[in-house]
Amino acid sequence: MKMKVALLLVITVSACTSINHKENTVSVLEDVTEKHFLVRPDSASIASRFGLENNPWQPAIFRYGTLSSLRHTERHQYRIKGESSLMSNSITRRGTVEEFHRTISKILTSGKDSTEHLRSNLWLPILEEIQQLKDHPQAELYIFSDGIENSELFSLSNWEDVKLLAEEPVVIHQRFIEVARSFDLSENSTQVFFVYRPESIEEDRTFTMIKRLYEGLFHELEIQVTFVSNLNVFGHE
Repeated sequence: MKMKVALLLVITVSACTSINHKENTVSVLEDVTEKHFLVRPDSASIASRFGLENNPWQPAIFRYGTLSSLRHTERHQYRIKGESSLMSNSITRRGTVEEFHRTISKILTSGKDSTEHLRSNLWLPILEEIQQLKDHPQAELYIFSDGIENSELFSLSNWEDVKLLAEEPVVIHQRFIEVARSFDLSENSTQVFFVYRPESIEEDRTFTMIKRLYEGLFHELEIQVTFVSNLNVFGHE
């Protein structure tokens, strides 16, 4: 009888350990339309967002894609399954986590498309990724970009668009919202981060207008958005 109780206790504790694991999803969208961006995704900062240093047993998902002149771009996804600390080998698990981190580093440091992009489609692929992350309850999306759309939707090369953004931003806002209406973004807990640091006063002035536009858009979509100049503001968790 005692043996059965002990066995039941082990199974119960193991099951609880497995159930309590929370799967963190970190997605990165990297703008490759410009070569001069001061901040690019680095593997150490991205890997720290999973919290595997503190809890190596939890599951995690890493997603990566680029933002370019293409409206639809490829996404890469890598997952590390959760394990029970009571039922698994810690050394083996540590090796699995290290391999997961190496995969992230390989993806982020691999050669990027060197093609010169005369256009940049950002809003559509951003919305697509947010919708993909809807089923991930703990998801963070990092967008390494200045946020400048250069397509039929909006373009800084179009003086009328620039004037509207400065004087009647609600018109540009509605254009972007119309695109968003074709997506199911309700009850989406994804946290969105724009990571960008202006290089000049002119870039800072432009980014201020773009930032204001995105703040209004995500507020209406009820999605949390934060603007940071680098990932060091979070520290390594």
